[in-house]
Amino acid sequence: SVYRQIRMFMDMGMEKGLALVIASDEQGPWTHGIMPDAMSDHSDNRRNIIFGSLMSGGAGVEAYFGWRYPESDMTCQDLNSRSKWWDLCRYALEFFDKYVPFYDMKPDDGFAGSHWALSSKSHHVVYFENGGSADVSVDGEYGVVWWDPSRSFVLRNTDCISGSSTLMAPSGGDWVALLWKGCSSSPPKLKPDSGMPQPPPSSGPVATETPEPTAAPSSGPAATEAPAPTDAPAGSGGSCYGEVDGTIVIQAEDAALTDGWMKFRELEGYTGSGYIKWMADDSFRFNELGMLEYNVYSETGGEYRVNLYSGRQAKDQCRHDMCNDCFVKRGSDYIKLFTGFGPDNDIWKWSNSFNQGHDFFPPMVTLPAGQSTFV
Repeated sequence: SVYRQIRMFMDMGMEKGLALVIASDEQGPWTHGIMPDAMSDHSDNRRNIIFGSLMSGGAGVEAYFGWRYPESDMTCQDLNSRSKWWDLCRYALEFFDKYVPFYDMKPDDGFAGSHWALSSKSHHVVYFENGGSADVSVDGEYGVVWWDPSRSFVLRNTDCISGSSTLMAPSGGDWVALLWKGCSSSPPKLKPDSGMPQPPPSSGPVATETPEPTAAPSSGPAATEAPAPTDAPAGSGGSCYGEVDGTIVIQAEDAALTDGWMKFRELEGYTGSGYIKWMADDSFRFNELGMLEYNVYSETGGEYRVNLYSGRQAKDQCRHDMCNDCFVKRGSDYIKLFTGFGPDNDIWKWSNSFNQGHDFFPPMVTLPAGQSTFV
């Protein structure tokens, strides 16, 4: 395995007093390598290569494209042929960069039994290749959160442990457990978020159906349900988008897309791995078509502001008051979430109000504590 190979060479270097930088390259078999997205979901390579390298203290991964498949190492003209693979790499790098002090950590064979582990004085990371459990022992109180590495920042099941405890993966498949000293409700961020557009600070928007709708800035809760975690469907696989610092972030394209939705990358400025676009007939009223579900997890429950990051393209030839909203479920009702594009096209904007019967009001929803479904 990549893990054992990197560990072997790093141990050999340490015996000679050398701190070696070792990455994984030329992934075998040489006919396959990293295959195109259309031919692989990359789950095996995520386990063996990405986490085999990161959990062994390796420097990362250089992707090799096997010669037997389209866009091979000798013929590749389109790196997007492995777009899902790059997403998986990005999710792992973002998670480690944001939450894991990997520069202070070393492989820890004794911490979690047969599961790969990294440890420092303040953090532990345990990789569960196929679910299961691990008996661990910590000095003092530690917070625990679980991350599904097939998605970006889908954190769930925050817990607190001390002394001898058992870590139990939320389900089968691969999971990462992050442990940090102290029992805060969420893991401390080692690096602030970057690269994601931030919603406007407001809780009392005023919008009108004119070419230039505006939002009046004010203060109030501003939890963002906007693009992020990225890729196995959140609404169908049983995993949740967790809350971090009072915010729940969703990448819309992560859902299992129903008929009528398609994924694109044409309009620059999107976040995540792309964006979704409704390609079937439009409707001014909710008609139960194209419903997408996302499981979310609220730490304490309460009111959340819904912010949708959406775009509009000139080529769609939309009138100024069209192509600017979608329906979300609030309680038992479906209500329009409005984005004020005005006459502008080929741009991205944040939604700024609910619209019901031409009445505009703040886009607030109430979530219970624990898991619920956002539609």
